[in-house]
Amino acid sequence: MQFCKSHESHKIKGKIVNGQPQIDVTIRVEGNIGEVECMVDLGKNQTIDMLQEEVSKEIMNAIQVID
Repeated sequence: MQFCKSHESHKIKGKIVNGQPQIDVTIRVEGNIGEVECMVDLGKNQTIDMLQEEVSKEIMNAIQVID
């Protein structure tokens, strides 16, 4: 299966909580599913939810969190 990113946006907000800096990052990604070489039913909501979860995991793995 091929996923092609077609649009992305992000928001970054900073604030102080209990004297400590805090940054909230919101990322939104839209894309298209290109080629499907497996038996995946793209007409089912469950399948779309599963694909969204997989893409979310990949994005989270690409972001490094610094404590």
